Formats: sequence, structure tokens, C-alpha cells
Amino acid sequence: MTLYSHPNTTLKEHLFATRDMALHLFDQHNVFAEYREVLEIATLLHDLGKASSYFQDYLLKRRKVNQELKKHAGISALWAYIYTKEILGKDNKTALLTYLIIKRHHGSIKDYEDNFIDGDHLSEINEGIDYQALRSIYQDVLKTECFTAEFFEQNFSSSSMRRIVRKEKKQTSIDDYFAINYLFSLLTYADKYNAIFGKTFEKKEKIPLQSEYVKLFKDSLPKKENVINSIREEAFDQAENNISNKHSIFSLNLPTGCGKTLNAINLAL
Repeated sequence: MTLYSHPNTTLKEHLFATRDMALHLFDQHNVFAEYREVLEIATLLHDLGKASSYFQDYLLKRRKVNQELKKHAGISALWAYIYTKEILGKDNKTALLTYLIIKRHHGSIKDYEDNFIDGDHLSEINEGIDYQALRSIYQDVLKTECFTAEFFEQNFSSSSMRRIVRKEKKQTSIDDYFAINYLFSLLTYADKYNAIFGKTFEKKEKIPLQSEYVKLFKDSLPKKENVINSIREEAFDQAENNISNKHSIFSLNLPTGCGKTLNAINLAL
């Protein structure tokens, strides 16, 4: 049976398009390289729950469905946690990251415990998922033997998940904060792009941006010799001469009117 993510888009098309766009952006940014595999898993599994008969019946308007049973983000997030931990062998913190960004991909990131899922309706949703169709979708990209209702029941425990969430919450760092928000932004952007525009991602040649473009634009502006323009020029030159490759985050503090916008773009490039 063909599964759909949206009325005119198959689930397989949507999952793979989301993955391709997110990974393309990730590879361009060259940050948090250690999370590439995690991002791939998150994008491929973020709508896994749409394989349930409840969601398919709701989407295709075949029958009236209980609003709780058609939900898909929760079980998708739990499958990502289970796959990341049990199949990939990642630690609890990494597995929880995949869980968190999928659980909230229709909203916004919240506190770890605010995103916890109790077991209500999960067993029923799990039993309603077409795992044979999912194994067919994932056969070329994931280890599919785990995708069964029984494997989910064996590896999900509401009480143990709650303990893990509370423990890992105490050990999160500022690096984890940035990683979670970065990966969440890639997933939600790629997901919404495909859902809204219905396009399969196509790689395009990247147009290199250079700081010379900023200087050319600045030089094209009308020239007036006055105190404020002298201050802008001095600030522009000083900032460029003092930037260092030893750091990744910078602060540019200038009074209003001293050219922070062009200065910041120039420094970033």
C-alpha cells in the first residue's frame, strides 16, 4: 500500500526530499560535523508515524479518526530515539537530541521534560503502523529489520524514558543547546519547504560571496566628507584589521549610525 505524507506527496518522497535538503545545507555550513548521521536519521524518521492507518485514514478522508490516534510526531520521535540508541549505538544524550527535534518539529523547542511523552495511545498507534511498507521505504538507507511493532514495545518504557530525560537534562551544555537548535532549524526548514512547495530538492551551484562585494557596494554610495563618515571608515578598517581566525563568535559594538550592518556583513564574509 502506498503511504502519503501529504495529499499529493508520498511519504517516501517527502522523507527523502527532507533528508536531501537538510544534509545539503548541513554540508555547506561545516559545523557540528559529528551530528551528520544524527541529522540524517532525524530527517528520515521525522514523519514515520504517518505510516499509521489512523493518520492515513485522516489524511485521505477515509473515515473519522480519533484526534489523539492520528498524531505522528510522538511515535516518530521515539522511533528515532530507539534507532539512534539501539541500532546506531549512540549514547542517551545523542539519542535524546534526535527525539527532541522530531517531537517539536511542528512547534518550537521547549524544556526536555516539557517534551516527554507518556504511553497513552502509543501502543494503539504502534499497532496501526504499516511496518512492512516502512521497511520497503527504508530498505536502501537504514537497517530495516528493527522496524516492527514488537521491537518498539520491547524498547520503549515510559518510566525509564522519564528517568533518562531527567538525568540528561542535568548534564546538557551550551554546546548541546546550539547543536539542538541548529539541527532543529535544518529539519523544520527542509520539512516545511517540501511540504509547502512540493518540490524535490535539486542541488544548485553555490554562488561564492566575497567581502569584496561589500566594499564595492560601500564605494558606490554617495561620498560626503563629514565627521560621521570618517568614523564609519575608521570603524570599518579597524574591525577588519583586528578580526582573528582563532575564534568563531565575535561581538561588534558600535554606536548607532557607525555602520554596523555593512561592517558585520564584511566581517562575516
